[in-house]
Amino acid sequence: MNEALQNQMHFNQWDMILTLLSEIYLIIFFILPLILYIMIRNIILDFEYHTLIRVGSYKKWVYRVQKDFSSSLFILLFVWTSISFFLTIGVPAESGWSQLSQVESNFNTVSWTLQMFFDRPVFAALGQLILCALVLSFIHLLLALAYTIAKSKTFIYMMGVAVFLGAIISFKIFPPTLEWISLANYLTLAHGATNLGSPYFVFMVPCMLLILALFVLHHIDLNLRSFITLISSMGGYILYIFLCISGVISTSYSLKQEEITIWDAWLLTFYGSTNESFQILSFMYYLIVFFGFLYFIQLYFQRELSEIGFYKIIRYQSLNKWAYVCLRKIVLATFAFLLILFLISIVILWLFGFSPMAELRVFPDLSLPMLFYQYFIVGFLQLFVYTLMVFIVSWSSKEGSHSLFLVGALIVLMLPGLNIGYLLPVGQNALGLAAVGIQWGHSTFVLSCTLIIEAIIIYYLLNKKDIQI
Repeated sequence: MNEALQNQMHFNQWDMILTLLSEIYLIIFFILPLILYIMIRNIILDFEYHTLIRVGSYKKWVYRVQKDFSSSLFILLFVWTSISFFLTIGVPAESGWSQLSQVESNFNTVSWTLQMFFDRPVFAALGQLILCALVLSFIHLLLALAYTIAKSKTFIYMMGVAVFLGAIISFKIFPPTLEWISLANYLTLAHGATNLGSPYFVFMVPCMLLILALFVLHHIDLNLRSFITLISSMGGYILYIFLCISGVISTSYSLKQEEITIWDAWLLTFYGSTNESFQILSFMYYLIVFFGFLYFIQLYFQRELSEIGFYKIIRYQSLNKWAYVCLRKIVLATFAFLLILFLISIVILWLFGFSPMAELRVFPDLSLPMLFYQYFIVGFLQLFVYTLMVFIVSWSSKEGSHSLFLVGALIVLMLPGLNIGYLLPVGQNALGLAAVGIQWGHSTFVLSCTLIIEAIIIYYLLNKKDIQI
């Protein structure tokens, strides 16, 4: 405020309130350890077997202790906010942003950052309080779940210390590439918006973690072995979703300083591999997203083939009808996969603040309709080509390992220089092909011809007279 007085700039109470509510050192070194102490103390004192018997289940106990913590958290936030308002007595009271908040300076980073994202300072203050409530509620829920499973005071003490030290280390030591997993960015809205590029993304991460924690809570009453089995069975899907989202976030973070649109960032995220331009990160992300999806299709085929017998032949009347039903499910799943992946990617890119203008600035000669055609139509054809390849190999060999060899061969053929003229039906859905000028008709023709050949092979395999079930 001294700088404002010296330069005769007008300021109001919101400059001080937002600074007090967003002071990262105050939050990490005072509020966080205080709230961790309250969390751990309440969890340990409330975890009594007569209480568990009365509430009836671990899940209901967690809800009970979470409700008690919410009351304590509300009181803490109310006191914190009241003190902040009390300290501004005598400062000009206004409802809008001050003149000082419109000027960037080392003494005014909080209000200057927040005024770029919020129309009124009261919304920024509410956002900061809601963010703190979300993050602290997740930490408390995580500690309660951990104590329910481990039932060890030492373990929950160590978790509390780990959260506190993790906040300090991520704030002081983490490099810029790891900003998105820094706890400090999710404890103060201004800090997170500055480092992550958007306040919306700062809210998205704790909300997703809360949803995941609530999912675990819903199954907490299973015995440990059943719970581990459930998590293990879904581990592959969870890891796959995490990697897909992480790839979009990583690309968004690396491009957040560029003056590009959402569609530029989306194209660069799913650029893939081309003979003209090869980047290992784009190549690896393509493999994770599309061959990861193919892996789950392979698991589906293995399960179907292991269950096939005379019962299914009688049920479907013929192998052709059985194959039609299986492939129809995969067609619908492929369309849903491409659409959901598109929507999630666009939402994340929008949350990072990229312009939604309907134009491409990195590749101005490329139109959006052609980009959409490359992603949805060519993308579907390419995934269906992969699917039929896996079906043919799985049906012919009945060995899942052979499908893995097929995937390995397809990956090798995607390396630059091997797919001469882009005549091989692999990697045709990479958005980079549209960017380097490969016509949509070329990819469509190659994939359509491949699909016809695959359909003939599958019809032959299913109608052989000496087929073995």
